[in-house]
Amino acid sequence: MKRLFLFAIVVFSSVSCFSKTIDNDIKSELEKTEFRNITQNDFEKLRKEIFRMLNSDDVSLNDFHQFYREKIKPSKDENLMNIAFYTLVEKGLLEDSTDSQIQIHYLEEQQNLSQNLPNIKRFYDLLIACESDFTKKELFAIEQSFYDKNYDKIVNQEWDDETKQQKRKVTLMHNSKLFRRYLRHK
Repeated sequence: MKRLFLFAIVVFSSVSCFSKTIDNDIKSELEKTEFRNITQNDFEKLRKEIFRMLNSDDVSLNDFHQFYREKIKPSKDENLMNIAFYTLVEKGLLEDSTDSQIQIHYLEEQQNLSQNLPNIKRFYDLLIACESDFTKKELFAIEQSFYDKNYDKIVNQEWDDETKQQKRKVTLMHNSKLFRRYLRHK
């Protein structure tokens, strides 16, 4: 059991280091969003509020969770949901949340989005955090569904820069491979 735990730490530490190199790309991508289900003005207000809350030490995970339920989820805007998920993870969804049902809720929220390109690593981290709530077969199915959806989006989306497309593809493939390895050794 200790070897499995140490293996998991080593694997996800390497993923974390890899992920940090593209974190700035993700932040800029999150800021360049399209307007879909709400007006541009409402989108901007909510986006600014999310980033204000992200940068505030006075906003707890529970405060942001409440904000998500009241403002972000009703907007049904996938871009805001991706920005909010990023903020939830930064506010401690993985480390500080003691309620696995909240984690599972956000796992399902991310699964229901048409794409999660800005949050690939965060999704895999959350999936690991929720692993005790699912069978191995269910975890593989969740991961495969996430992978297929996002791989299709990466391949079929028009990119202004092929380098960004390649980075996203590598990030998705790398995290998938590490997650599957982790599950096989579990």
